[in-house]
Amino acid sequence: MPQLTRILLESVRPRYHFKRNWFRYGQKQELPPPEIPRAYVEQGIPLINAAAEQKQHEKFVEDYCEWEPDHPIFIGPPGNTPRNPRWKDQSVRLYDGSNQLLEGIEQMQIITKTVVTRGVPSVWKQLEPLVRPYHLPDEDERMRRYVMQSVRWDPSIDRLPTRALVYTPFRPIYYGITLERSSRLLANNMLRLTEMSFGGKHDLRRRQVIRNALSQVTWARGEDRIAFDCNNDLLISSEKPLHPFATTEEVGKTSNIALPSIFPLKFNISLDEVNVYDWENRHPFTDDCPFGVPHTIFVLHNDTTLVEVDAWTHSQMHAKALGHCYATLAAYAKRLYGENVKELPQPLSVQCVYAFRGRRYFFYAFQLNTLAIDHLDGIKNQLWIDASERVEQKDDEVIREEMPYAMFRLADQMQGLMGYQIYKEKKQEPRYPIRLLDVYHPEVVNKFFVLYANQLHLTDQIASSSESLNATA
Repeated sequence: MPQLTRILLESVRPRYHFKRNWFRYGQKQELPPPEIPRAYVEQGIPLINAAAEQKQHEKFVEDYCEWEPDHPIFIGPPGNTPRNPRWKDQSVRLYDGSNQLLEGIEQMQIITKTVVTRGVPSVWKQLEPLVRPYHLPDEDERMRRYVMQSVRWDPSIDRLPTRALVYTPFRPIYYGITLERSSRLLANNMLRLTEMSFGGKHDLRRRQVIRNALSQVTWARGEDRIAFDCNNDLLISSEKPLHPFATTEEVGKTSNIALPSIFPLKFNISLDEVNVYDWENRHPFTDDCPFGVPHTIFVLHNDTTLVEVDAWTHSQMHAKALGHCYATLAAYAKRLYGENVKELPQPLSVQCVYAFRGRRYFFYAFQLNTLAIDHLDGIKNQLWIDASERVEQKDDEVIREEMPYAMFRLADQMQGLMGYQIYKEKKQEPRYPIRLLDVYHPEVVNKFFVLYANQLHLTDQIASSSESLNATA
């Protein structure tokens, strides 16, 4: 007779059903009360309920023995409690870059007193034709290799976050390249390619690249206390500050521009209310650092949200970039002009590259005109947003939707939201064909070339040509 037991058990999963039946019938079973031996009853031996006696002892200890742990073994971490040395009775509204503002960029405009312009500043338009001779002949091939390195060729194999599958209760473990590492590799390689393209220039030795540059700034608006604690993934610093993106007349016209309204919501909604914080302003550079002027910041956003409702919108991404730009320049201005400065002697400027999962990019230019943001009157700060757009025609109406610049697209769909998975069989052979690069758009690198060329010798050429035009006029 053939042995069919093993084949049948493989389909029914006996271990799973045994646990399931044990749990189901165990709840239905009613245990009888404990039996008291007849000898104990005849001799009159009292029976004591151990559980009730234990509760009486615990209550006695709680009522009469006031003991507090005084050794680090028995004391847990202070956390967000008054035991924390950074605890303060007055709470503060904290923004650290992870907050998804409910109203997006409009809410951040009210918080930072900023007007938004869709488009690029004039200096970026003038730099575009000047940076074309500096592109390498094999630039596209290099960037394709950099992209493949960040998604496939990197030797690190890290454990990716677990994901719940619909068709099974088990959560398989995946290994591969995380989104954080992939976006960081791509940003570093793109920065290295730009430095090689502008290699040999004396101005490059006046710059530095700082990682995890923390900027913190605090202020109060009425009874509300606000703190920005933003960590820039990459920060390019230089010796000289950037030239203002807007002229003095354009800055003066901002006083007549009204900021958007989010009534009946309050401006600090979606900001975390905490009591553990430091009420001080911090800048990533010391006073004697020669490269302490911010030039361009990188914000690497690696969102792993699986639920579409909780995903970040483009407006919330713009708000995050604006928050990082304001925190970086406000902390630098307070270090430069004093803690209580309100009106700046001259505007300060910074550029921002926002990378979403290393594949989609936004570019920003921010100019800090004032720190008097406790009210919404007077001149305001300025932000320029450089984004692509998707044009669709529905019936007789043309719909324009703002979209980020896409750098690349993979040939297959193996890339998950948590990272780039590496599937392997027991024989260490790939289950799927090697990932190939399907589409590559060089527009992102061209945009970054313009940002990096700002304040180099090319900017001096623009200034000299504008002066000659004014002289002839």
